[in-house]
Amino acid sequence: MASPRNYADKLQLDDFDQLFREATHPKEKLRFLAFVHLQDGQSARTVANTVQVDQSSVHRWLRNYQAKGVDGLREQPGRGRKALLTDSELQDFRLAVLELQQTRDGGVIIGQDVLQLIERKYNKVCSLKISVNCITFLLSK
Repeated sequence: MASPRNYADKLQLDDFDQLFREATHPKEKLRFLAFVHLQDGQSARTVANTVQVDQSSVHRWLRNYQAKGVDGLREQPGRGRKALLTDSELQDFRLAVLELQQTRDGGVIIGQDVLQLIERKYNKVCSLKISVNCITFLLSK
């Protein structure tokens, strides 16, 4: 595995301090901060201790940087939990919830009602917590 010192020339090409200040994603900020320290000539072990990550993470970031440049340090899209419903289904779901609300006495629906609506209309299975979070999110828009 190559040491950070082998990347010294390439590391000097980018302004990681500026990238750190401009980054909005916390993981990107952490990576750019690590590279600020690497630019200063610190070892991967020292940098890992400074930013409180495993040394293998710093080496992985170095490999990504060598292969893809600064873009290799950025957070990649498509990570995390995928949406239960598509955008068009969300709009339809919002209208269905509002319609359900109007048919109830006092306009009160509960999480179990939302859960049944998702299962019946979209044939999707989810937890009660997710159904409540979904309705809270949609109605806040």
